[in-house]
Amino acid sequence: MSKRPTIPAEIARQVFIESGHRCAVCGAGSPLELAHIIPWHKSREHKAENLYSDICLCASCHRRADKEKWGAKTLREYKQRPWIHRQYEKVEIPEPMIQQALREKAPQVDRALTSTSELSIGGDATGSVVLFAGGDVFYLNLTERHALHDALSYVADDDLRNRLALIAQAVSEKLTSPPDPAVLLRAHLEQLAGRLEREQPWARGLQGYVPLATHLNQSFSLRTLPRGVPGPGRHFEERARFDDLAQAVDQAIDEDGQPLRRFVLLGEPGAGKSTALRKLALQAVRARLAAPAAPFPLFIRLSEHRIGSPAEFLAAEWRRTYGDDAWQQVLEPDPDRPHVWLFADGLNEMSPDGYHDRVATWRRFLHDELPDGNRALVACRVADYGDALGLPRLEIQPLDPERIQTFLRNYLPDRADDLWHDLLADRQRHGDEHSLYGLAANPFWLTMIVAVYGAEGLPEGHADLIERFVKRWLEYEAERPGGHALSPEGAEAFKRAWARLAYLLLEWGQNVPQPLGDVRAWLPEQVEVEGRPMATSPDDTLRLAESVNLVMVEGEPGARTVRFYHQLLLEHFAGREMARRFLAGEDQSVHWRIPWENWQFVDSEWDPLPPPPTTGWEEATALAAARAAPLAPHHAEALARAVLAHHPPLAARCLLEAGLVSPSFAPAGFVIQPSDRQIEEPAGAEAVLLRLLEIVQGQAPPGLQPDQALSLRRACGLALGHLGDPRILQGESYTPDGVRFIQPQWSQVLRAGPFLMGSDQGEEGAYDDEYSAATGFQRHRVDIPYDYRIGLYPVTNAEYRCFVDDGGYEKERYWPTEAARRWLHGQADLEPVLRWWRYIADAVRRDPDLPDRALREKRIRPQEAESWQWVAAADDEELAAAARQAVGQAEAPGAPRFWDDRAYNNPLQPVVGVCWYEAVAYCAWLTEQIGKSTNQQISVRLPSEAEWEKAARWDGKRARRYPWGDRWDEFKCNSLEGRVLATTSVGIYPDGASFCGALDMAGNVWEWTRSLWGPGIERPAFEYPYDSGDGREGEESGDLRVLRGGSWDLSRRSARCAYRRRGEPGPWLDLIGFRVVVAPALF
Repeated sequence: MSKRPTIPAEIARQVFIESGHRCAVCGAGSPLELAHIIPWHKSREHKAENLYSDICLCASCHRRADKEKWGAKTLREYKQRPWIHRQYEKVEIPEPMIQQALREKAPQVDRALTSTSELSIGGDATGSVVLFAGGDVFYLNLTERHALHDALSYVADDDLRNRLALIAQAVSEKLTSPPDPAVLLRAHLEQLAGRLEREQPWARGLQGYVPLATHLNQSFSLRTLPRGVPGPGRHFEERARFDDLAQAVDQAIDEDGQPLRRFVLLGEPGAGKSTALRKLALQAVRARLAAPAAPFPLFIRLSEHRIGSPAEFLAAEWRRTYGDDAWQQVLEPDPDRPHVWLFADGLNEMSPDGYHDRVATWRRFLHDELPDGNRALVACRVADYGDALGLPRLEIQPLDPERIQTFLRNYLPDRADDLWHDLLADRQRHGDEHSLYGLAANPFWLTMIVAVYGAEGLPEGHADLIERFVKRWLEYEAERPGGHALSPEGAEAFKRAWARLAYLLLEWGQNVPQPLGDVRAWLPEQVEVEGRPMATSPDDTLRLAESVNLVMVEGEPGARTVRFYHQLLLEHFAGREMARRFLAGEDQSVHWRIPWENWQFVDSEWDPLPPPPTTGWEEATALAAARAAPLAPHHAEALARAVLAHHPPLAARCLLEAGLVSPSFAPAGFVIQPSDRQIEEPAGAEAVLLRLLEIVQGQAPPGLQPDQALSLRRACGLALGHLGDPRILQGESYTPDGVRFIQPQWSQVLRAGPFLMGSDQGEEGAYDDEYSAATGFQRHRVDIPYDYRIGLYPVTNAEYRCFVDDGGYEKERYWPTEAARRWLHGQADLEPVLRWWRYIADAVRRDPDLPDRALREKRIRPQEAESWQWVAAADDEELAAAARQAVGQAEAPGAPRFWDDRAYNNPLQPVVGVCWYEAVAYCAWLTEQIGKSTNQQISVRLPSEAEWEKAARWDGKRARRYPWGDRWDEFKCNSLEGRVLATTSVGIYPDGASFCGALDMAGNVWEWTRSLWGPGIERPAFEYPYDSGDGREGEESGDLRVLRGGSWDLSRRSARCAYRRRGEPGPWLDLIGFRVVVAPALF
């Protein structure tokens, strides 16, 4: 620590007061420091009678002053004309005289000046002046205060004297007239704007902000209609894409074309939710300042909502922001009431005590109590949300390469190109997801990467990045005059103290502010470093943490609270402490055990199946593994094994964060069946893989309800996708010329011979195109004269990636027909789609009750019913716009439509957004690669609908209704009844296998077949009996093709093995994939 004496309190107080408790150079409000105008080594004294010896600066300007060697003359100029004078050039405030008068004549204001570090004097366009003290606004009209008249008597200009009126609410009851309400409101708004701009100093506030791409998902679609009314596919607005959050909230519309006014803002940790929310709130403040009719912005932190209803909490927040009780008017039915733009940050950061009940009250408030006309945007971590509020979802997307480079140019202009090239090189070494390049897609991590980029090169992973970031801040702290220079041991001691604080804070919830007194009591007086006790007094620990921008100390005197600047900083240090405690033998399982008792659907039967409930310690646990790995890899592996007993998906993440396995890890030859337990104590990575496979193959922990077991299987399937599912990757191979491909895992051989195809007339759920007069209105015998195998699973993203990486979209030999090549070059014909959709509109117009009837029968969701009505009401121009979106953009595609959509692109999910032409091209490519690798003449292709149906239902003796049998079971496939409402990883419904072993042949995704339906919509041109020689298996036609298997958004009726659906070959849909067959059989 520095030995120079502390600046006397009275001098410090006076210097802070004269600068308005703001940096004299830039006006920043925190963190503030006192700097010497005359270097200490020259003056060696502080003179109370000479305030010119010190100046108030923020940490950033202090560093600049030292680095750029500002002289005493420059600093005195800033001191004599501080930020407020330069900001309001026409308002020359005789500040020392005013402050002296205030101290003598207004004791209440004087108390405010001496009791808060958050004070400023500002002005507005009317020439009025406002005094901000802490969270309050004090108004003082000097021209009406005879006692202060002498302080202004030297000002000859009457206009200037009027401009010196301090804004609004009098601290003296003797004030003769009330303040101007318009001036009062402006003062409050300017105070809110200043707060929004100051709250993230470590991230350089909102300067250089890079707009974040945002997707809207309001579960609003035009999917499949009941039989006889074929659905057109997804409505073009359902997952609308916007370049910025501001654009999204301004342009998003509902199914009736009306503006949406309430949203939830979702993103991964560090995705920029809070910064984007503040940016949007700041824009709303400026809009209200410019236009009195604009809504009142209200920014709140939900972590501060601990007691009372949302309405009561908002009333208090309104009073704190605007100084009155007008919030009650917002809730009145009066159409002339004021409207509000509510910005609520941190739904997931509310106190865990009564969390679910409190979330339910917010849901009711936003849906039922907040009147129409008001707007709301609530930010939450995506992993903690589920569908808690039932609002349209705005999902912040990772930064794309263009945005990353813009960010680098904004914040590191001189070295932006160097850093970008280093990130690309790191991506080449480590892949997309587990490199610094992958982290750079996250604004939080990118901010840190920019801050630490230097001679040491790029850090290794999350933990190393934060450690270097903190090290850099400690170096800044040591270099500044009056700063704290720490030895390596001293720095480590404070890091350990911060880690203990973070651990205790996280036990209270996700960055929930805690009282300053409690925090001081929690902090250790000393910690042990390398066997030596090191002093870490609570005051020094907090002061240093605040100085290096790790924590925020906020609130009024006597009610101060402490929280970390960012949730990820809190979790990093909590993970540090977790690793220490784990290695010391302390049981941490309480933080890993999945709290199934908290697992439930939120409200509605239409809410999606929630993921396993979280403890709030998932990020900290993963970072603990990353922290333990550099100390000794076996420590991190031991931590992963300990987590595995309680939370298998989290154990997989620990392995990845610790760098113990690479993405798509799967040991060669590591093929596991549920009964294959030859390794008594497998190594950590193999143990995690083994347990994940056991769960997805049906061996869930005892005691779970069926829907809980499904939720866990789904989470384990996604984790397997990241680790690399050996069921898929055991087919990985390379051609002699180095092309990587993954050969599908094949079913048992389906032997040549007959089977029964179609349905009997009168059979439950059957449609009339599943039989005909020529078949006697019953199932009919079809002979397939060759052996073949079908893929065990639909083609996954992991498999399809090989085709994309090999340039499959650039090689026309895989796109043999003229229609396919037109599609490939962005020239798809819209007319077939429009013809289809016009038919749908006509069907709904003929039967207006159709959507509601299907909803009552629970064959569709409410959103689908609304979308059908939209189709019926749409004109040709609107339908054409939707068709253009369904078919795709004008430029040539380079990957499936949803390739970059996180909802669909896990490596183990079936590839979706593939049209029929893409599926055929993949088959041609895979045939070529297998042929090169094995020298066998085989054909990998789409199945005919006869081949598909035999594989799905034939057990050698009879035809099953569903792949597993004749009785329906919603837990054996991913259909609407299971309420997953999204694709799942392949193979997580082990009890739904067909007789030949194929999985997911009911539900999850529709699967293309090679068979033609024909040009007509209502009736197939190729009816039963099935005849493979009648032209229905031709590849040249651009007519509709047959789809089989049902999907995640349709009911059990479409999951029957005999169900036939038609699809345009060109459009992209998020519910269509494909699987392949091979004939002759390879094995």
